[in-house]
Amino acid sequence: MDTTEIYTDGSSSGNPGPSGWAILVDSEIYSGGLLHATNNEAELYAVYQAVVHASDYTKIICFTDSRVVCGWINMGWAMNNKQIKDLYNLITMTCVAKHIILRCRKVKGHEFNYQNNLVDHAASREAKALKREMSPPLCVA
Repeated sequence: MDTTEIYTDGSSSGNPGPSGWAILVDSEIYSGGLLHATNNEAELYAVYQAVVHASDYTKIICFTDSRVVCGWINMGWAMNNKQIKDLYNLITMTCVAKHIILRCRKVKGHEFNYQNNLVDHAASREAKALKREMSPPLCVA
């Protein structure tokens, strides 16, 4: 079984509010937005995207700056939010269907980790762009 290292991050503008996610896999950055999500939901959605983009029959080492996401994935921490539980279940079902083993490793956020900084900036950019798109237009008289 091959091992794939994937960096993930999520960002929310408002918490909850317009949010972004980003992953770095095989030197490619994938990112997108979520209309209304918490930061933790965006962080976990990035992990889901890592699983979606990974090959079948793979072990994924998911590097994230979210201690909570590592706790949910590695140690089965309790989840009090329905959206988080549903997303976690989707990740689990996708891992089973694709024969993927998923583990998370915590990295320090906003430090000198080049890969983490790339996904951090991409996720933040997505959240900010979505927030701008959702802002009401200014009327000039």
